[in-house]
Amino acid sequence: MPFLGSSTVRALSSNSNLASSYTSDSANQLTPQSSVSEKSNEYVSSSESESTDESSTSESSEPTVQIERLEDALVLSNSQLSVTIKNGCITSLVDNSPGIPREVIPAGWKANQYVIFDDKPLNWQAWDVEVYHLNSRQELPSGTTMVVESSPHRASVVTETRVSEYSWIKSTISLSPVYDGQPSFVEVECEVEWRESMKFLKVEFPVDVFSKEASYETQFGVMTRPTHYNTT
Repeated sequence: MPFLGSSTVRALSSNSNLASSYTSDSANQLTPQSSVSEKSNEYVSSSESESTDESSTSESSEPTVQIERLEDALVLSNSQLSVTIKNGCITSLVDNSPGIPREVIPAGWKANQYVIFDDKPLNWQAWDVEVYHLNSRQELPSGTTMVVESSPHRASVVTETRVSEYSWIKSTISLSPVYDGQPSFVEVECEVEWRESMKFLKVEFPVDVFSKEASYETQFGVMTRPTHYNTT
């Protein structure tokens, strides 16, 4: 099963705040002076009513994002994606693009799952990564997930994970509305306090996609790696 975007986590943090403003116009009241002015007043009132209806229709059709609270999970959704989050992990990611809805996360797997490994290579720590390190994989249990932003323009939830007495992770998962001509995506940010020795951290994003290789972003570009061990 390929893991798209699995990489060693470095300490980083970034916050994004979206601000929106609304304006409203007050209608002028006309005092009828004659039969002609009364008709004009009726015409103005009718025009204002039509304008208000059009404005309401425009506002109701504006793209939004919603949060649904389930018994043991949170669901972030827009017109394209539906993201189910439980204990800080994405347990379901449904693509609702035109056509048949498609589940992206394989059954029984979790995305945004933090795991810790032993860093004990044959020669150089923090540099060489031996294949046997996979045998030391240990999932990190997450804490309670809290909603920190819930508006029509953005939905965000935060989960804190305790690695040890001195190390912790704060993970933020966000979803924004879908606008015309733009694809939707799930934003995942993390802030890490790392004070461990001979350990290293990864975050897993398994996807139900079959491909011989995957693209990974590095400091100075993008490189491709095989998604299987048979590279002969």
